[in-house]
Amino acid sequence: MTVRMSCKFATAIFAALAVANVPTAHADANHRLSDVERKECIAKGGRAAFFGLLGGEDCELPMPDAGKSCTDSRQCQSRECTLDEAKPGFVSPKSTRKTVGICAATNFGFGCKWRLQNGIARKMCVD
Repeated sequence: MTVRMSCKFATAIFAALAVANVPTAHADANHRLSDVERKECIAKGGRAAFFGLLGGEDCELPMPDAGKSCTDSRQCQSRECTLDEAKPGFVSPKSTRKTVGICAATNFGFGCKWRLQNGIARKMCVD
């Protein structure tokens, strides 16, 4: 079963990222990290890489609360509470059933994932 993400849900996710000052990938396909930015990234335990369809370069940072239980993206420093689809026995949740997820490991939320808001999981793709 495919669940479409509502505009309200998507707006809430992106607004939370903006307000929280969570580092996110640059939308500019031509963006490249400077040597200083790359060194700062590595010093923080991150890695410089190209992300998304546009392929801009940015710093992917590990999140200190990675793997913490959550029911809403606002509970995570990455602003991304997801379900672990790689877990053995994973079953897609019903759209109205409250569930618990985990905080994302990094500040980059690219890809299609089950994301939680107020305990409700919605499949959402970000690129």
